[in-house]
Amino acid sequence: MNYKRNTKYFTSPWMGKAAALCWVLTAIGVVVVFLRISWVTYSLGGTIAIGSVLAGIILNSISVSDKEYDELCAGLTKKFREKFSEYVYTKLNAGNGRNKAPVAVDEDKIALARMFHYDNSTLSRVGQDGRRRSGTLLLGACYLDKTAVYIATESHGITAEHHDESFGTYPFAEIASVEVTESGIPYAEYALYTLTFKNKPAPVTLCLSSDAETEKLMNTVKSKITAE
Repeated sequence: MNYKRNTKYFTSPWMGKAAALCWVLTAIGVVVVFLRISWVTYSLGGTIAIGSVLAGIILNSISVSDKEYDELCAGLTKKFREKFSEYVYTKLNAGNGRNKAPVAVDEDKIALARMFHYDNSTLSRVGQDGRRRSGTLLLGACYLDKTAVYIATESHGITAEHHDESFGTYPFAEIASVEVTESGIPYAEYALYTLTFKNKPAPVTLCLSSDAETEKLMNTVKSKITAE
């Protein structure tokens, strides 16, 4: 991953705007050339058009757009989902005998979350599309079966080398409670979900998106542990 180039998305947002301005100047230069008002304007228009094209190409090559940044994050999300699906498959079939058919993972039951982490040490900015992004990508995934919830989280540094991941299987019979704590950051798209256990002193805290799908899933987990 090119961390230095990705950092420019946050530190040099003017590059994208300058590149867009170059294409506007190119169009103006081309119009002036075609008008052929005089040799002076013809030469000036051609110079502006050629210079703006070259500047636009250079700026586009070294700048990072909203779309390019999102595509990078989408690629990491795809790999994370595949890794999580493989993890769930392995756990579901861990006790299978030689003659037992493998249990398939229902891909539609995977709840996947992608969000950005925000703190004082993380670069962030509002893109040209009005969306806020940061230099740290958070990924979360959950899967429920009859006896347990499978949860994974992954943290990726986009502007600096950083990678943390956690994959866990939590039987409903062992979960004592699920508590939700808001992040405290107004524009953050995530909340902290803390799972406490009946026979383990250390809780597990997960950073997951604070949306309707995650809330519904966690409510299902609560109902499952209440039933146990």
